[in-house]
Amino acid sequence: MESFDLNSRQWIGKGYLSGPIKNATASFVDNHIVVLGGQDKQGRFLDTVEAQRGDEWVVLQGIQLPNIAFAGAMPISDNKIVLFGGRGQNEGKGDRKNTYRINFDKKRTKDGKDLTIGGDFNSY
Repeated sequence: MESFDLNSRQWIGKGYLSGPIKNATASFVDNHIVVLGGQDKQGRFLDTVEAQRGDEWVVLQGIQLPNIAFAGAMPISDNKIVLFGGRGQNEGKGDRKNTYRINFDKKRTKDGKDLTIGGDFNSY
């Protein structure tokens, strides 16, 4: 991922996801960018959530999504996202009928910052 620095007017590298991902959705939680689901290079649907921490990406433990791609995501509070629509591994081309609320757990670090560490999801 890259970000654009307005002062230097240059693109700056910000680390890499765990592997190539397509058709994922992204949102913003607890001051972190999170990438949810998607497909790998072989077209397999993913059930992972990755979060940007500084210049690196980490897979959040404890959150296992249904295998989903082409979904939408929207933050609804500092530590919650709604994930909706999309298509699953064993589905046809129709839209997924489920909507999920994902709750992200926080842990305070030694320097007093909140860190998103994982969480759970529930059907809405």
